[in-house]
Amino acid sequence: MIRKIVFKYLTWPILKGLLGMQIHYPKSILKQGQAVFIANHNSHLDTAGLLSGLPFHIARKIRPVIGRDYFDRVPWQEKWSRWLLKAINIPRKKTDRKTGENPITMMTDALDQGDSLLLFPEGTHGKPEKMEPFKPGIGRLLTLRPDIPFIPIFIENASMVLPDGSKLPVPHQFSIRLGEAQLVQSTEVPEVVEEVQNAVMALKKAS
Repeated sequence: MIRKIVFKYLTWPILKGLLGMQIHYPKSILKQGQAVFIANHNSHLDTAGLLSGLPFHIARKIRPVIGRDYFDRVPWQEKWSRWLLKAINIPRKKTDRKTGENPITMMTDALDQGDSLLLFPEGTHGKPEKMEPFKPGIGRLLTLRPDIPFIPIFIENASMVLPDGSKLPVPHQFSIRLGEAQLVQSTEVPEVVEEVQNAVMALKKAS
């Protein structure tokens, strides 16, 4: 209930009414089950925009995958990400030396529990409105769980509203566009990465 209040009744009115956010998704999303949501990444608004703009019965099942090295630097930020976002804070390296945790295993465990995931395979914020090559982790994840569909997402102009390093947003229309759910066609990691990136790029061309 708290998540619903924060995202639907606080965050969404601000993003849509004051900052000009729009979200577009196919009708099939209303009946979507478990999936891996995959988006480009330019701003800290990306996660909030998607979780507040989607129907809540879909958004409540999504766990954002975020970088531990960034969000765990400040204690309140780490607690907030886990409590409110239900985020999975992963190490950016293959294995965390202190805990022994492997990021791919952490994600597959979440999928095996029935959760959906939100990933930004560029790994970090790219340059404004420029999509960087996707990291191979998304390919490894989807080859391990090929029966779980992925949903491509293209986010446009979020960096204009909240540029990297900025603390206050400025009004500027930005949009989030989701494609249809689809299964990967290849069993090879590089080819799966290419499939996913091409699906996101196709939404950019359609916007």
